[in-house]
Amino acid sequence: HQQSGRGLVVGRFAPYHRGHQQLLDLARAESDEVVVIVLPVPGDVTMRSSLRAGWITQMHPGIRVLVPEDAPPDDRPEAERIDHLRAYIQRLGLHVDTVFGADEESSHLAPVLSTPERPVTYRHLARDAQLVTVPIEDIRADVHRYRALLPPSVYAHFVEMVVFLGAEST
Repeated sequence: HQQSGRGLVVGRFAPYHRGHQQLLDLARAESDEVVVIVLPVPGDVTMRSSLRAGWITQMHPGIRVLVPEDAPPDDRPEAERIDHLRAYIQRLGLHVDTVFGADEESSHLAPVLSTPERPVTYRHLARDAQLVTVPIEDIRADVHRYRALLPPSVYAHFVEMVVFLGAEST
């Protein structure tokens, strides 16, 4: 594949892991510009969208990272979430050439963004058996067990520090 146009990656990145890194590296290698939309994780106060967007900005300088304020929650039907994303992208005047993804919902976004004058292609990242075979739900449930899949700066967010104060030998 040669570089062309603007690539789009949409996800929750909760938490950002090596599979996400591989996906963004692919998008960057095959696009002149990459835009990432970070979706909310309803009810999660430990990984706010701005924190997750910061992880991406830190790991991939030069990628444009957007955080929509009013994205519909995960419990809404997929068609509604995709339609909302389409409207958000159109409001920004963002023209996309390729959607990069590793899940079914991402593949459904490309046709919705396509027009006869400007078709949008979908580029699927196959899961690398050596990289990330652990479901994201398992990583979220036990980040300490799967810390090898997280960049050190992301894992550091989940490490709680305990300080003991007192006189010597107490």
